[in-house]
Amino acid sequence: MEDLVRMAGNPSIGYPAQVLAASAAKDVCLVLGRPIDPSVAWTGAYLRDAAVTQAILSDPVPTLPLPVVADICGMPYLLKVPDPKTFEARFGDCLRGILAEELPKGRMSQLHPPRSMRTDTVLLFDGFAYDGDPQTAEVEVLDLRGARQWRDFLQGLAATVCASMFWDWKRVPWQKALLLSDRHAEMVRDILAGRDPDGSDEDENSQDVYADDCYEEEPWQDDGFPLNPSVLEDPDASRMLPRRDALMAGIRAHAQAAGRRDVSYVPSGCRCASYDSMDDEQTAFYLSWRSQAVRGAYGDTDRGYLWLLLCETVSSDRDSDRRLRVLEGLYKAYGQSSDSVRRLIGRTCADYAFMTDQDPLWYGYSGDRQAVLWMKLRLEPPGELSMDLLDGIADVDMGKYLVDGDYDGALNAAVRAMDAHLRRNDGEGILESGSRRTRAVTREVLPDLIHGWDRYVGLNMCDIGRNSAIARLMTAAAKVAIRGVNSSPGTRRPNRPSKVDPDLLEAMENAVDEWVSGRERRAAAERNRRDAMSIVLDRDAVSAAETDLEAVRTLVGTEDEDVPATEPESCEPVEEPVTEPPATEGRQMAEEGGFPGLAHSLDDIQRGYLSACLDGDGDTFLRSSGRSRVSLEDSINEIAMDAVGDQVVQDGEVFQEYADDLRAVL
Repeated sequence: MEDLVRMAGNPSIGYPAQVLAASAAKDVCLVLGRPIDPSVAWTGAYLRDAAVTQAILSDPVPTLPLPVVADICGMPYLLKVPDPKTFEARFGDCLRGILAEELPKGRMSQLHPPRSMRTDTVLLFDGFAYDGDPQTAEVEVLDLRGARQWRDFLQGLAATVCASMFWDWKRVPWQKALLLSDRHAEMVRDILAGRDPDGSDEDENSQDVYADDCYEEEPWQDDGFPLNPSVLEDPDASRMLPRRDALMAGIRAHAQAAGRRDVSYVPSGCRCASYDSMDDEQTAFYLSWRSQAVRGAYGDTDRGYLWLLLCETVSSDRDSDRRLRVLEGLYKAYGQSSDSVRRLIGRTCADYAFMTDQDPLWYGYSGDRQAVLWMKLRLEPPGELSMDLLDGIADVDMGKYLVDGDYDGALNAAVRAMDAHLRRNDGEGILESGSRRTRAVTREVLPDLIHGWDRYVGLNMCDIGRNSAIARLMTAAAKVAIRGVNSSPGTRRPNRPSKVDPDLLEAMENAVDEWVSGRERRAAAERNRRDAMSIVLDRDAVSAAETDLEAVRTLVGTEDEDVPATEPESCEPVEEPVTEPPATEGRQMAEEGGFPGLAHSLDDIQRGYLSACLDGDGDTFLRSSGRSRVSLEDSINEIAMDAVGDQVVQDGEVFQEYADDLRAVL
């Protein structure tokens, strides 16, 4: 056996002799019941299907030669990829990574059902002269060419790797890339970027444009970006929709592409751009603008580029919290450009929240009012509500009572207090307490992004009409919020809700009163901060005081010259200072005040919330802790007023002047 393998690997004997030796070596493996030796498995076409079956079902999967990949995929043009060796290696990495991750978990059992395996009878030592009857053997072969599941998987994998590595190659098989599922395409992207298929990083330099830590060593500054960025809409732009296969393959190929700064604007020339339709200059501008936009620096763009970024952002559910923040940032930055742009971004934000079970954005479209409110109320704690969202549902004349004031903040305090009270006493939230009758509703999501997206979300909605029980609860919350904000004399207020449980009403009123008092404290602290910033020092008086101080220092220094530099040594023993226990030290630091005292006075939840706010993730911490933002921030600011003389956090953001001090002590 060893001699045959050695002969098959010796090119000096000629290729025909090598093939003959390799065939004999394969037959010997079958006779001995051994796996086919990898060094001879791919020499010649004999038993190639059996060798591929053995490779795919082995652990780990060996790297398949490029001619074998092109043959089993039925894609001969893969032999002409720009870098065959690298493609061969990366295809092997992706195949190994996916099979190692999926096969043990049974997720790919549909790829090798019983009908995809067949037993072939092969003639051994065919072409050799020997005495006796011909010998045969049975081999198990995976029908890669007949079983559509395996063929689609391998074709999609090869096309996705090709598109990711050589996206500017003219012969990229875009359409076949869509044969690979979205989950497997995500795994391919991770492997090519140097990460494990489960998402853990292997390469510290790999970046994801939607990750929170995607900044370069020197983050881009916001200097030079317009204060009111706009989306240009060219009436003569092409309205042709891109091919879905080319669009999705391009998105997968450019997921890790980084943009350069200071790239000049080039019109996209269409209302729905794709990588397949853009030239090099347009692609360079888009990547540059995308890199800025996902980091919160918004520049002027046009509808085609915006449409493509929306498609990219919703193409994956990975890091859905971060992606929803990116979408909401686009809405705040570009929503004022036009009604069509506002609706495009707003509907995308709302639909993505429905798809990922998050707090949806309310963008003012009355047809989505009940669905958005239902989604917000089913979260725990409920999502961010607004008086505008309740218009037409709550039985309150908004125009009669609403004046200048933050009614939305008071409304959220009332609704969350209501939800917490109902869950504590009845074990059910607002939706369950208001109505137990639901109806199945199918919502089409992302209808404006790509023709034929065909994505739907099923909702079990309950009645939230104007006369429903939930509408009555929202009416009570709105009235309590308005009464709390309009508490000053002379301001019109609605009547106190009457048909509400007294304990529930008291809980809402206490929460709103606490929120209003906290808002007044924050406003007073803000006024004090602005007054302090407006103080102008008398420079002449400061200079005179510094001169007098220097004269005093000189006089004191002259009188102390006769004092010995060192004290005479004493023969009495020196007592070592007693170190106080850590708890006593912490109490002393808390009593001394300052930021160290503030840190020692906070409990674990308060410290965790401040740390999360410093990282821009305060909302996630609130959802996990079950605490309300108002009560938690008020308790922190009360301690901060005693320790440092000012408040430190408001609406999930730590004041910038205190951020470094808090990072140092937390």
